[in-house]
Parts: sequence; C-alpha cells; structure tokens
Amino acid sequence: MTNVFTNDNTWRRSIYLLLLLTLFVFPPGVHAKSFFWKVQSPSTTVYLLGSIHFAKPDIYPLDQTIEDAFEGASYLVVELDQKQLDKDNMRRHILKHGMYEKPDSVESHISESTLKLLKDYLERYNMPLEGYNRMKPGFLAMTLSIAHVIRLGYLPDYGVDMYFLKKAQDKKIVQLETYTDQLDLFFDMPDEEMFLKHTLSQLEDIENQIEDTVTAWKNGDTQQMEKKVLIEPQLEFPDLREVYAKIYTDRNVKMTKKISRFLQHNEIYFVVVGAGHLIGEQGIVNLLKTRGYKVTQF
Repeated sequence: MTNVFTNDNTWRRSIYLLLLLTLFVFPPGVHAKSFFWKVQSPSTTVYLLGSIHFAKPDIYPLDQTIEDAFEGASYLVVELDQKQLDKDNMRRHILKHGMYEKPDSVESHISESTLKLLKDYLERYNMPLEGYNRMKPGFLAMTLSIAHVIRLGYLPDYGVDMYFLKKAQDKKIVQLETYTDQLDLFFDMPDEEMFLKHTLSQLEDIENQIEDTVTAWKNGDTQQMEKKVLIEPQLEFPDLREVYAKIYTDRNVKMTKKISRFLQHNEIYFVVVGAGHLIGEQGIVNLLKTRGYKVTQF
C-alpha cells in the first residue's frame, strides 16, 4: 500500500475536505434539476456549481447548460487552484502543523478504543502503523479518507473543479481560499480524536452512503442531500457539530462575502465549490438569497 503522504500526485490535492461530499458521482443523464444555480444582480450573473472533488470518468459529459454557462464566463472561481499549489511550502506547513516530531506519535494522543480502531483498519488493508503514526489525528483522518476513496476508484483528476481548471485556458482564475486555509481546518479542529474516530467508523460503509447521495445529486434534491450530508451525521455524532460548523458554516459565510463582491461587477463568474457548501439554511445559496439576490436552480 502506497502511503498517500509520500505520493506526490495525491499529495498536492490532499487538502480537500469531508469525503462524504467530495466523492459523490452520478451517471450522466437528463434530470429536472442539478446542483447548479444562476445568481443575478442588476449588473451581472454568477453561476454556482456544486463540485465533486473525487470522481470517476463516467460523470462526463456534464449537462450542456453547465458547459454553456462556463463558456460564457470571464472568470473561473474555485475553492483552490490545484494547478498553482506551492508543493514545497505545503509540505513544510504540514510537517510543522500536522505531524508530531519524533519520538512523539499519535498513539500517545488518542484513547485505547480509538487506537484499536486505527490499528484494526490499517491491518485490514496491510498498511503499517509506522507509516502513519506521526500524523496528528485530524490530518490522519483526512489522509485515510483520501486513501480509502482512491482505493475505491474515485480520483481527484476526474473532479469537477479539476475538469474546469483544465479547460480554463482563456479564463481568469480566482481562488476563494488558500491551501493553508484548508489544511488548518484539520490541524486546528475542536476535537481531533472524535473526528478520527468518526472517520474510522464510517469508512467501511462509505460505498453504501454514496448510493443515497447519488440519488439526491441526480435529482437536484437539496433537502435529501442536506439530510444525508449535514443533518444525519450530526445527529449520530453530536460532538461533531462544532467541527461541522467550522468546516461548513464558517467557510460558507466567508465565501458568500466574496461571491457577493463578484455580483457587484459587470463580468460573468463561474463558481465551482464543494456541493456541501451550497445546501442548507447556512449554505451559500440561501445566504445569497438573504442578501437579496435572485437565485435560480437549473
């Protein structure tokens, strides 16, 4: 088993969050709605597309409405421009904030029950503990999630954001966040061990979870997506509510402020963010509505 911490192709994309949302895939086809919105101001239009960051190639081609909107835009806006990552600085940031210095290890910072879950999981996939035991719990949870999803065949190279980044030859690219913003979510969690324990308990069932979310995605069913991605996990793991607030709500507010500034311009922006940021009362779509913008789902 290749350690994703040392795999450069995976490393430069390993800052993506909450795999429950980022790996959703769906077969192309005709449906009434999708995770795609048009936001209008008196001066311009901003398009919002819910992204899946890890996917399989069979999600393409995308709906022509989405492709046409992209072609008409002057700007492509993404959470993070993966093609422009400073990998050396990112490694240094991870080593400083996401790793224990020898001889310290994660075994000294988690309970026996969580350690047993970790050892059982690693043993199941022939992954040596020594390859991961210097990672702090939040970073370890993210790394194991990414490794598991890739093992299932979902790859960042087929993600929707990467798809448009590759096509954006004549577009100006804007980032909503930086790699340190995203990494620090995992390095400064309210309860890193709880997040690791939750991750380990959910990974084996992730394929089954995808089926429900795929249906919601295909139908543009934001209520069902919210139920599966935001509501049910927090009901099952109430101790994670603060973590979800930090990963979703706080970032949604910041992204909405930036998108609102785009709506004051007279050029068209095509915004691609994780689908989990667009749903719910505190999602970007609703936050833009409360600011008075006309928002239409396609």
